[in-house]
Amino acid sequence: MCGIAGIVASRPIQDLPTVLTQLSRGLMHRGPDDGGFLTCAGGPFSLGRDASAVRAGTVALVHRRLSIV
Repeated sequence: MCGIAGIVASRPIQDLPTVLTQLSRGLMHRGPDDGGFLTCAGGPFSLGRDASAVRAGTVALVHRRLSIV
């Protein structure tokens, strides 16, 4: 199983790295093997595996991946 969560806001989300980290931790049981983040503020997307590296945006997604062999 994998997990995905997201936020859509009318203005840039304050303290976005903390919010994304909390969302990711909440989904950890869905996929402990890998995860990442995506944000968009009406311009280019910001992708990353570290929440502190993403920039503020109005749309943010978090995903967790379960690796099945």
